[in-house]
Parts: sequence; structure tokens; C-alpha cells
Amino acid sequence: GSVASKFGSSLTDLLAELASTDPGFVRTIKPNVGLKPGAPDERLILEQLRTCGMLQCVKMIRSMFPTRILYTDVVARYASCVASYSFMAEREPRDFTAAICESFDVDPEEYRLGLTKLFIKGGCAVALNKLLRGATTRAEQLLQEALL
Repeated sequence: GSVASKFGSSLTDLLAELASTDPGFVRTIKPNVGLKPGAPDERLILEQLRTCGMLQCVKMIRSMFPTRILYTDVVARYASCVASYSFMAEREPRDFTAAICESFDVDPEEYRLGLTKLFIKGGCAVALNKLLRGATTRAEQLLQEALL
């Protein structure tokens, strides 16, 4: 094909790839005026973060619910821990998810239940996943204590 058709095809592929990803950004921060390794200038770094709005961005992100998980995914991930409790298997995915959050003593301020998804603040999802992945028996014990 022609150069124009190759460009068009390449552009279409690029747009499809961009549409399939989550947007993100990278902001470089100078560690010190001389750019010397291992010698960070805390005041310079903080000023750069303030100037580019990064501190406000972090505050805003902490107040939001950036992690969104389908209820069906929560059921798939945690159902094996509560398989011995038939009443858990009978729950709708939304109710199952609410019970999991309560069982792990997740602060209600850290999550919200939507129509089809669980909305979680930043560190909360990490804590739930770490608990389950790192110590399944401990997670099962907590669930047993909470559900009985």
C-alpha cells in the first residue's frame, strides 16, 4: 500500500491501543539543582510538587474511590473462603460483597456499594488482597469469626 494507507492503518492501531488502556502520566522531578545522585534537596522537591499541583492531586485521589471491582469478581475471589457457609453462596453478589467488607472490618468510609461494582479507596483494596493472598487461613479465620 501507499504511505498514506500505512499511516492510516498505523494511526488506527494506535488509537485502538490508546482506547484499551487507562490514562496515566509521568512527571519528572529534579532531585537537586546539580542533578547529583543520592543528594535529594527536600525543599526543591516539595516546591516542584506544589507547583505542578501534585500535592492537591494526591489529596484528591485519597478522598476518592479509584478502585472499582465488579461484584462478580469479588464473589469469584472470596467464595472459596466461605464455601462451607451455604448462606453465603445463596447471597446476591452485592450482598455477598457487603458481607465480605463487613467480615474484614473494612471501614464503611473506605468503600461504597454501587449498582454492579464495589468502589474502594486506594489502600483498602490492597489490604483486602494482601490479607487473602498472604494468609488464606487467617482470612478464613476472620470470616468464620465474623459470620458465626
